[in-house]
Amino acid sequence: MSLGLFNFQRNAAALLTSFSQVVQDPGKLYEARISYHQTALKQCNNCKGRSAQREGSSVSPYQVHSEELAKCYLDLGYFNWKKKNYLGALQSEQHALDITLELFGEEHASTADSYHSLGVTQYQLGDLTLALQSDQRALDIVVNCLEKNTQAQLTVTTHWGAHSMS
Repeated sequence: MSLGLFNFQRNAAALLTSFSQVVQDPGKLYEARISYHQTALKQCNNCKGRSAQREGSSVSPYQVHSEELAKCYLDLGYFNWKKKNYLGALQSEQHALDITLELFGEEHASTADSYHSLGVTQYQLGDLTLALQSDQRALDIVVNCLEKNTQAQLTVTTHWGAHSMS
C-alpha cells in the first residue's frame, strides 16, 4: 500500500468521526493505519536500516513511516478525545510525542503539536499542572520557531484549532 492510500484513509476516518453514528469504524481505520506503519518500520529496520534513502529522495522510508505513525497516533488521540476516552487519548498522544521527539527533537512543529494535544487531554483529566507544562512547552517551541522564522515550523498553528481546552 502507498502513503497516498493512508492519507485517504486518514481523511475518510475523520469524515466518519464527524458524520457517523457508529463511532467504532473510524477507530478501526486509525488502528489499521498504525499497524501498517509499524509493519513498514519493522521492514525498514530489517532491510537497509533507518538512514537508507530511496533514489532521488532526501528522506528515508524510515522517517516517512515514523512521521506518518506519529500523525496516526495524534489522529487516534483526537478520536478518543472526542469520544471522551481521555486515557486512550493520553496514551496515543504520548506515543506521538515520543516519536516526534526521536525524529525531530524538541524544536519542531510536530513536537509542539504533540505537546499541545497532550496538554489538552491532561487538562480534561484534571491534571492542570501537567497540562500547563505541556502547553507551555508547545508555546515555547512555537515562539522559537517564529523567532527563527522557519517556514516549515510555522505549520504548528493549523493543528491547534482541532480541539481546545474550553
